[in-house]
Amino acid sequence: MKRGSYAAVAVKNAPLVRRIGEIKSDHPFWGYRRTWAHLRYVDNINLSKNRVHRLMKEHNLLVTKDMKLKAIRRANTKKPKPDRPNQWWGIDMTKVMIEGYGWVYVTIVIDWHTKKIVGHHAGLQSKGQC
Repeated sequence: MKRGSYAAVAVKNAPLVRRIGEIKSDHPFWGYRRTWAHLRYVDNINLSKNRVHRLMKEHNLLVTKDMKLKAIRRANTKKPKPDRPNQWWGIDMTKVMIEGYGWVYVTIVIDWHTKKIVGHHAGLQSKGQC
């Protein structure tokens, strides 16, 4: 059972809902986070994001999702499985903090069939030169 809103709370929220409506009319694609940031940092109104989200939801001011625009991502191919050495190589890169140098970037090339390292490079720039 949901708790009902009280008349005193509705009166207290009325100017805030009016201001949120004005912001949404100027910026119809802003969500509750950006609307909250505008209220907090531009209008200097100290309130929580949850309150802004609740008020926008109650007054249908949230941006509706368009599911037609959502990308459909499916794995359409399997990973290749090499049947002989040097058929497929893979590359991996990481960075390691070394005292005195800073970040050192390590790049490794691996043969997928034998799982052995074919080449490697370590440098201060992230340019793999194996």
